[in-house]
Amino acid sequence: MTQDRQAGFTLVELMVVIVIIGMISAVVVLNMPSPASDLEQETEKLAARLRLAAEESIMAGELTGVRITPEGYAFVIYRRGHWLPLDLPSGQWPEGAVVRLVRDRLPVELTENLPENSPSIWFDPLGNQMSFSIDISGIDDNIKVSGEENGEIIVNPVS
Repeated sequence: MTQDRQAGFTLVELMVVIVIIGMISAVVVLNMPSPASDLEQETEKLAARLRLAAEESIMAGELTGVRITPEGYAFVIYRRGHWLPLDLPSGQWPEGAVVRLVRDRLPVELTENLPENSPSIWFDPLGNQMSFSIDISGIDDNIKVSGEENGEIIVNPVS
């Protein structure tokens, strides 16, 4: 008497495999970075561009700066007695963002009525910069981009 045994997986074996796959999927999903908000992306771009402007000032041996307005920012360089546009991308704040600038511990009113191309923050060719803080508040985020006199530029979420 021989018994025929069919090849295949039992229901218990299939259930164990499904549970293991589910646990691995949960670990992967929990460890995935959350997508950055528009505000986070724009502040990271701003910080990187500020660092480039500071380096450009040193490399070119000329003052560079950034003009900050309620709508966005643009970079400038001081040449032949005038502030001229610098070849760095400008940026726009995400819709609904509120921006506050503090320069050398004093609040600065952001306005479009500044003299043409004059910067809100500037970097000198010796590597020095004024201390500043740009607080950007969005619907869900509050982020601070700060610059220290030693040239360091830092991005921090604000609680």
